[in-house]
Amino acid sequence: MSSKAQSTGVIVEWSPGSVSAFDSARRTIYRGTSLADIAPSLSSRDVVMAIGRRACFVRSLTVPDAPKQDLLQGLRMSIGQHVPIGTADACVDLRIVGDVGPDGRAATLVAMRAVDLRTLYDEARQAGLRIIATVPAAYGSWVLANGTSLPNCAAVSESADGLGVDLIQGGELRYSRALPPNSSNGQLAPEILRTFSAAGLKSSPTLAQGFPVPSAEYSVAKTPLEALAGTGWSTPGVRFELPEAVAARAKAGKSRRARLATFLCAAALLLATFAYVDRANAQDKVNKEKARIASSLKKLSGTRDRLLTQTNEQAAMQATLARGFKPAQRLGDIAALVNNLLPPKAWLTSVGVERGQAVNIRGTALGADAVPTYLNALNHESRLRDVKLVFANNALIESTPVVQFSISAFPVGNLPLVDKIRGARK
Repeated sequence: MSSKAQSTGVIVEWSPGSVSAFDSARRTIYRGTSLADIAPSLSSRDVVMAIGRRACFVRSLTVPDAPKQDLLQGLRMSIGQHVPIGTADACVDLRIVGDVGPDGRAATLVAMRAVDLRTLYDEARQAGLRIIATVPAAYGSWVLANGTSLPNCAAVSESADGLGVDLIQGGELRYSRALPPNSSNGQLAPEILRTFSAAGLKSSPTLAQGFPVPSAEYSVAKTPLEALAGTGWSTPGVRFELPEAVAARAKAGKSRRARLATFLCAAALLLATFAYVDRANAQDKVNKEKARIASSLKKLSGTRDRLLTQTNEQAAMQATLARGFKPAQRLGDIAALVNNLLPPKAWLTSVGVERGQAVNIRGTALGADAVPTYLNALNHESRLRDVKLVFANNALIESTPVVQFSISAFPVGNLPLVDKIRGARK
């Protein structure tokens, strides 16, 4: 699959068991349960696959100020902390969306399961289609929002697997979610609010895309699939690749570097040969001097290595002591903090906090407004980061309606007492 941006007139939105395609040459949308159902109707064998919202995850997160390849390598190892995908089954990409700040840089994570991507490739091969690229379908909403000058909105659209909502903030896609099947039956507005809470974002106007939404403040006639046609899919700069394809590209890069190193060694050897012929009379003296310098360097290197080892051991011991006796935040303070921020008519049922782990907050509230209020207070607390709403469920206690909720947040500076050793068995 080429890494260069290509233009295509066929965009296919794919989820396991449901597909839809926009053919710009025929201005027609085709729907089916698999690629084999719609392939005969398409005007081109070259297609871009837009992964549906039920098959991929789009989340906002903060990353260190580092090269994208280094960030992706780290995310592939820790993907389970952000989305429910195993390390060995993750296809991951990242779009950096913010400038460097005190905590790092804002970014949008996109991820899907490798087993789903392999299924997609198998279906495409059997249907006779050539995949140019695989991208999240939600970025079609991002293209439409930017085209209508809406930097902050909840973009609602119909897709192959039902309704979806994509949250745009600051002109960037920050969150995407497939809505439950009954959302169009009077439940759309509550589901949009729940999506904002889950993403930890403030509410914004609703943008209806390609179908009427009575409560929407804005609307466009195009669908997200239409927005991705041509080269629109390549604008965000994200795509999904199988882990083996990423590994093969890395191996090819190593091979190129090895060939370059071999060439440079050969050139150096040739240069050394010319120098040897030119300075044959002084070679014995040069060899003796080199031997003397090499011997001195070896002794100095040994001394340096011993001193570095001692210094590293002392620094590690000092860091461990400082971490144990001077933590950035004590566990009791963290528990008191989340309790103090609790709004009226809400109470906590459990608070779980460990060294090096996120604090897990569970509670119950009277009324739906208490949970967003509490979530907003936690988001504005500088001692916490990555505040996320895990769930908020309506329930009854006897005859009183309540909302049971669960929130996770990471206390700033909550480091483990001892760092994990790489390669150690769990």
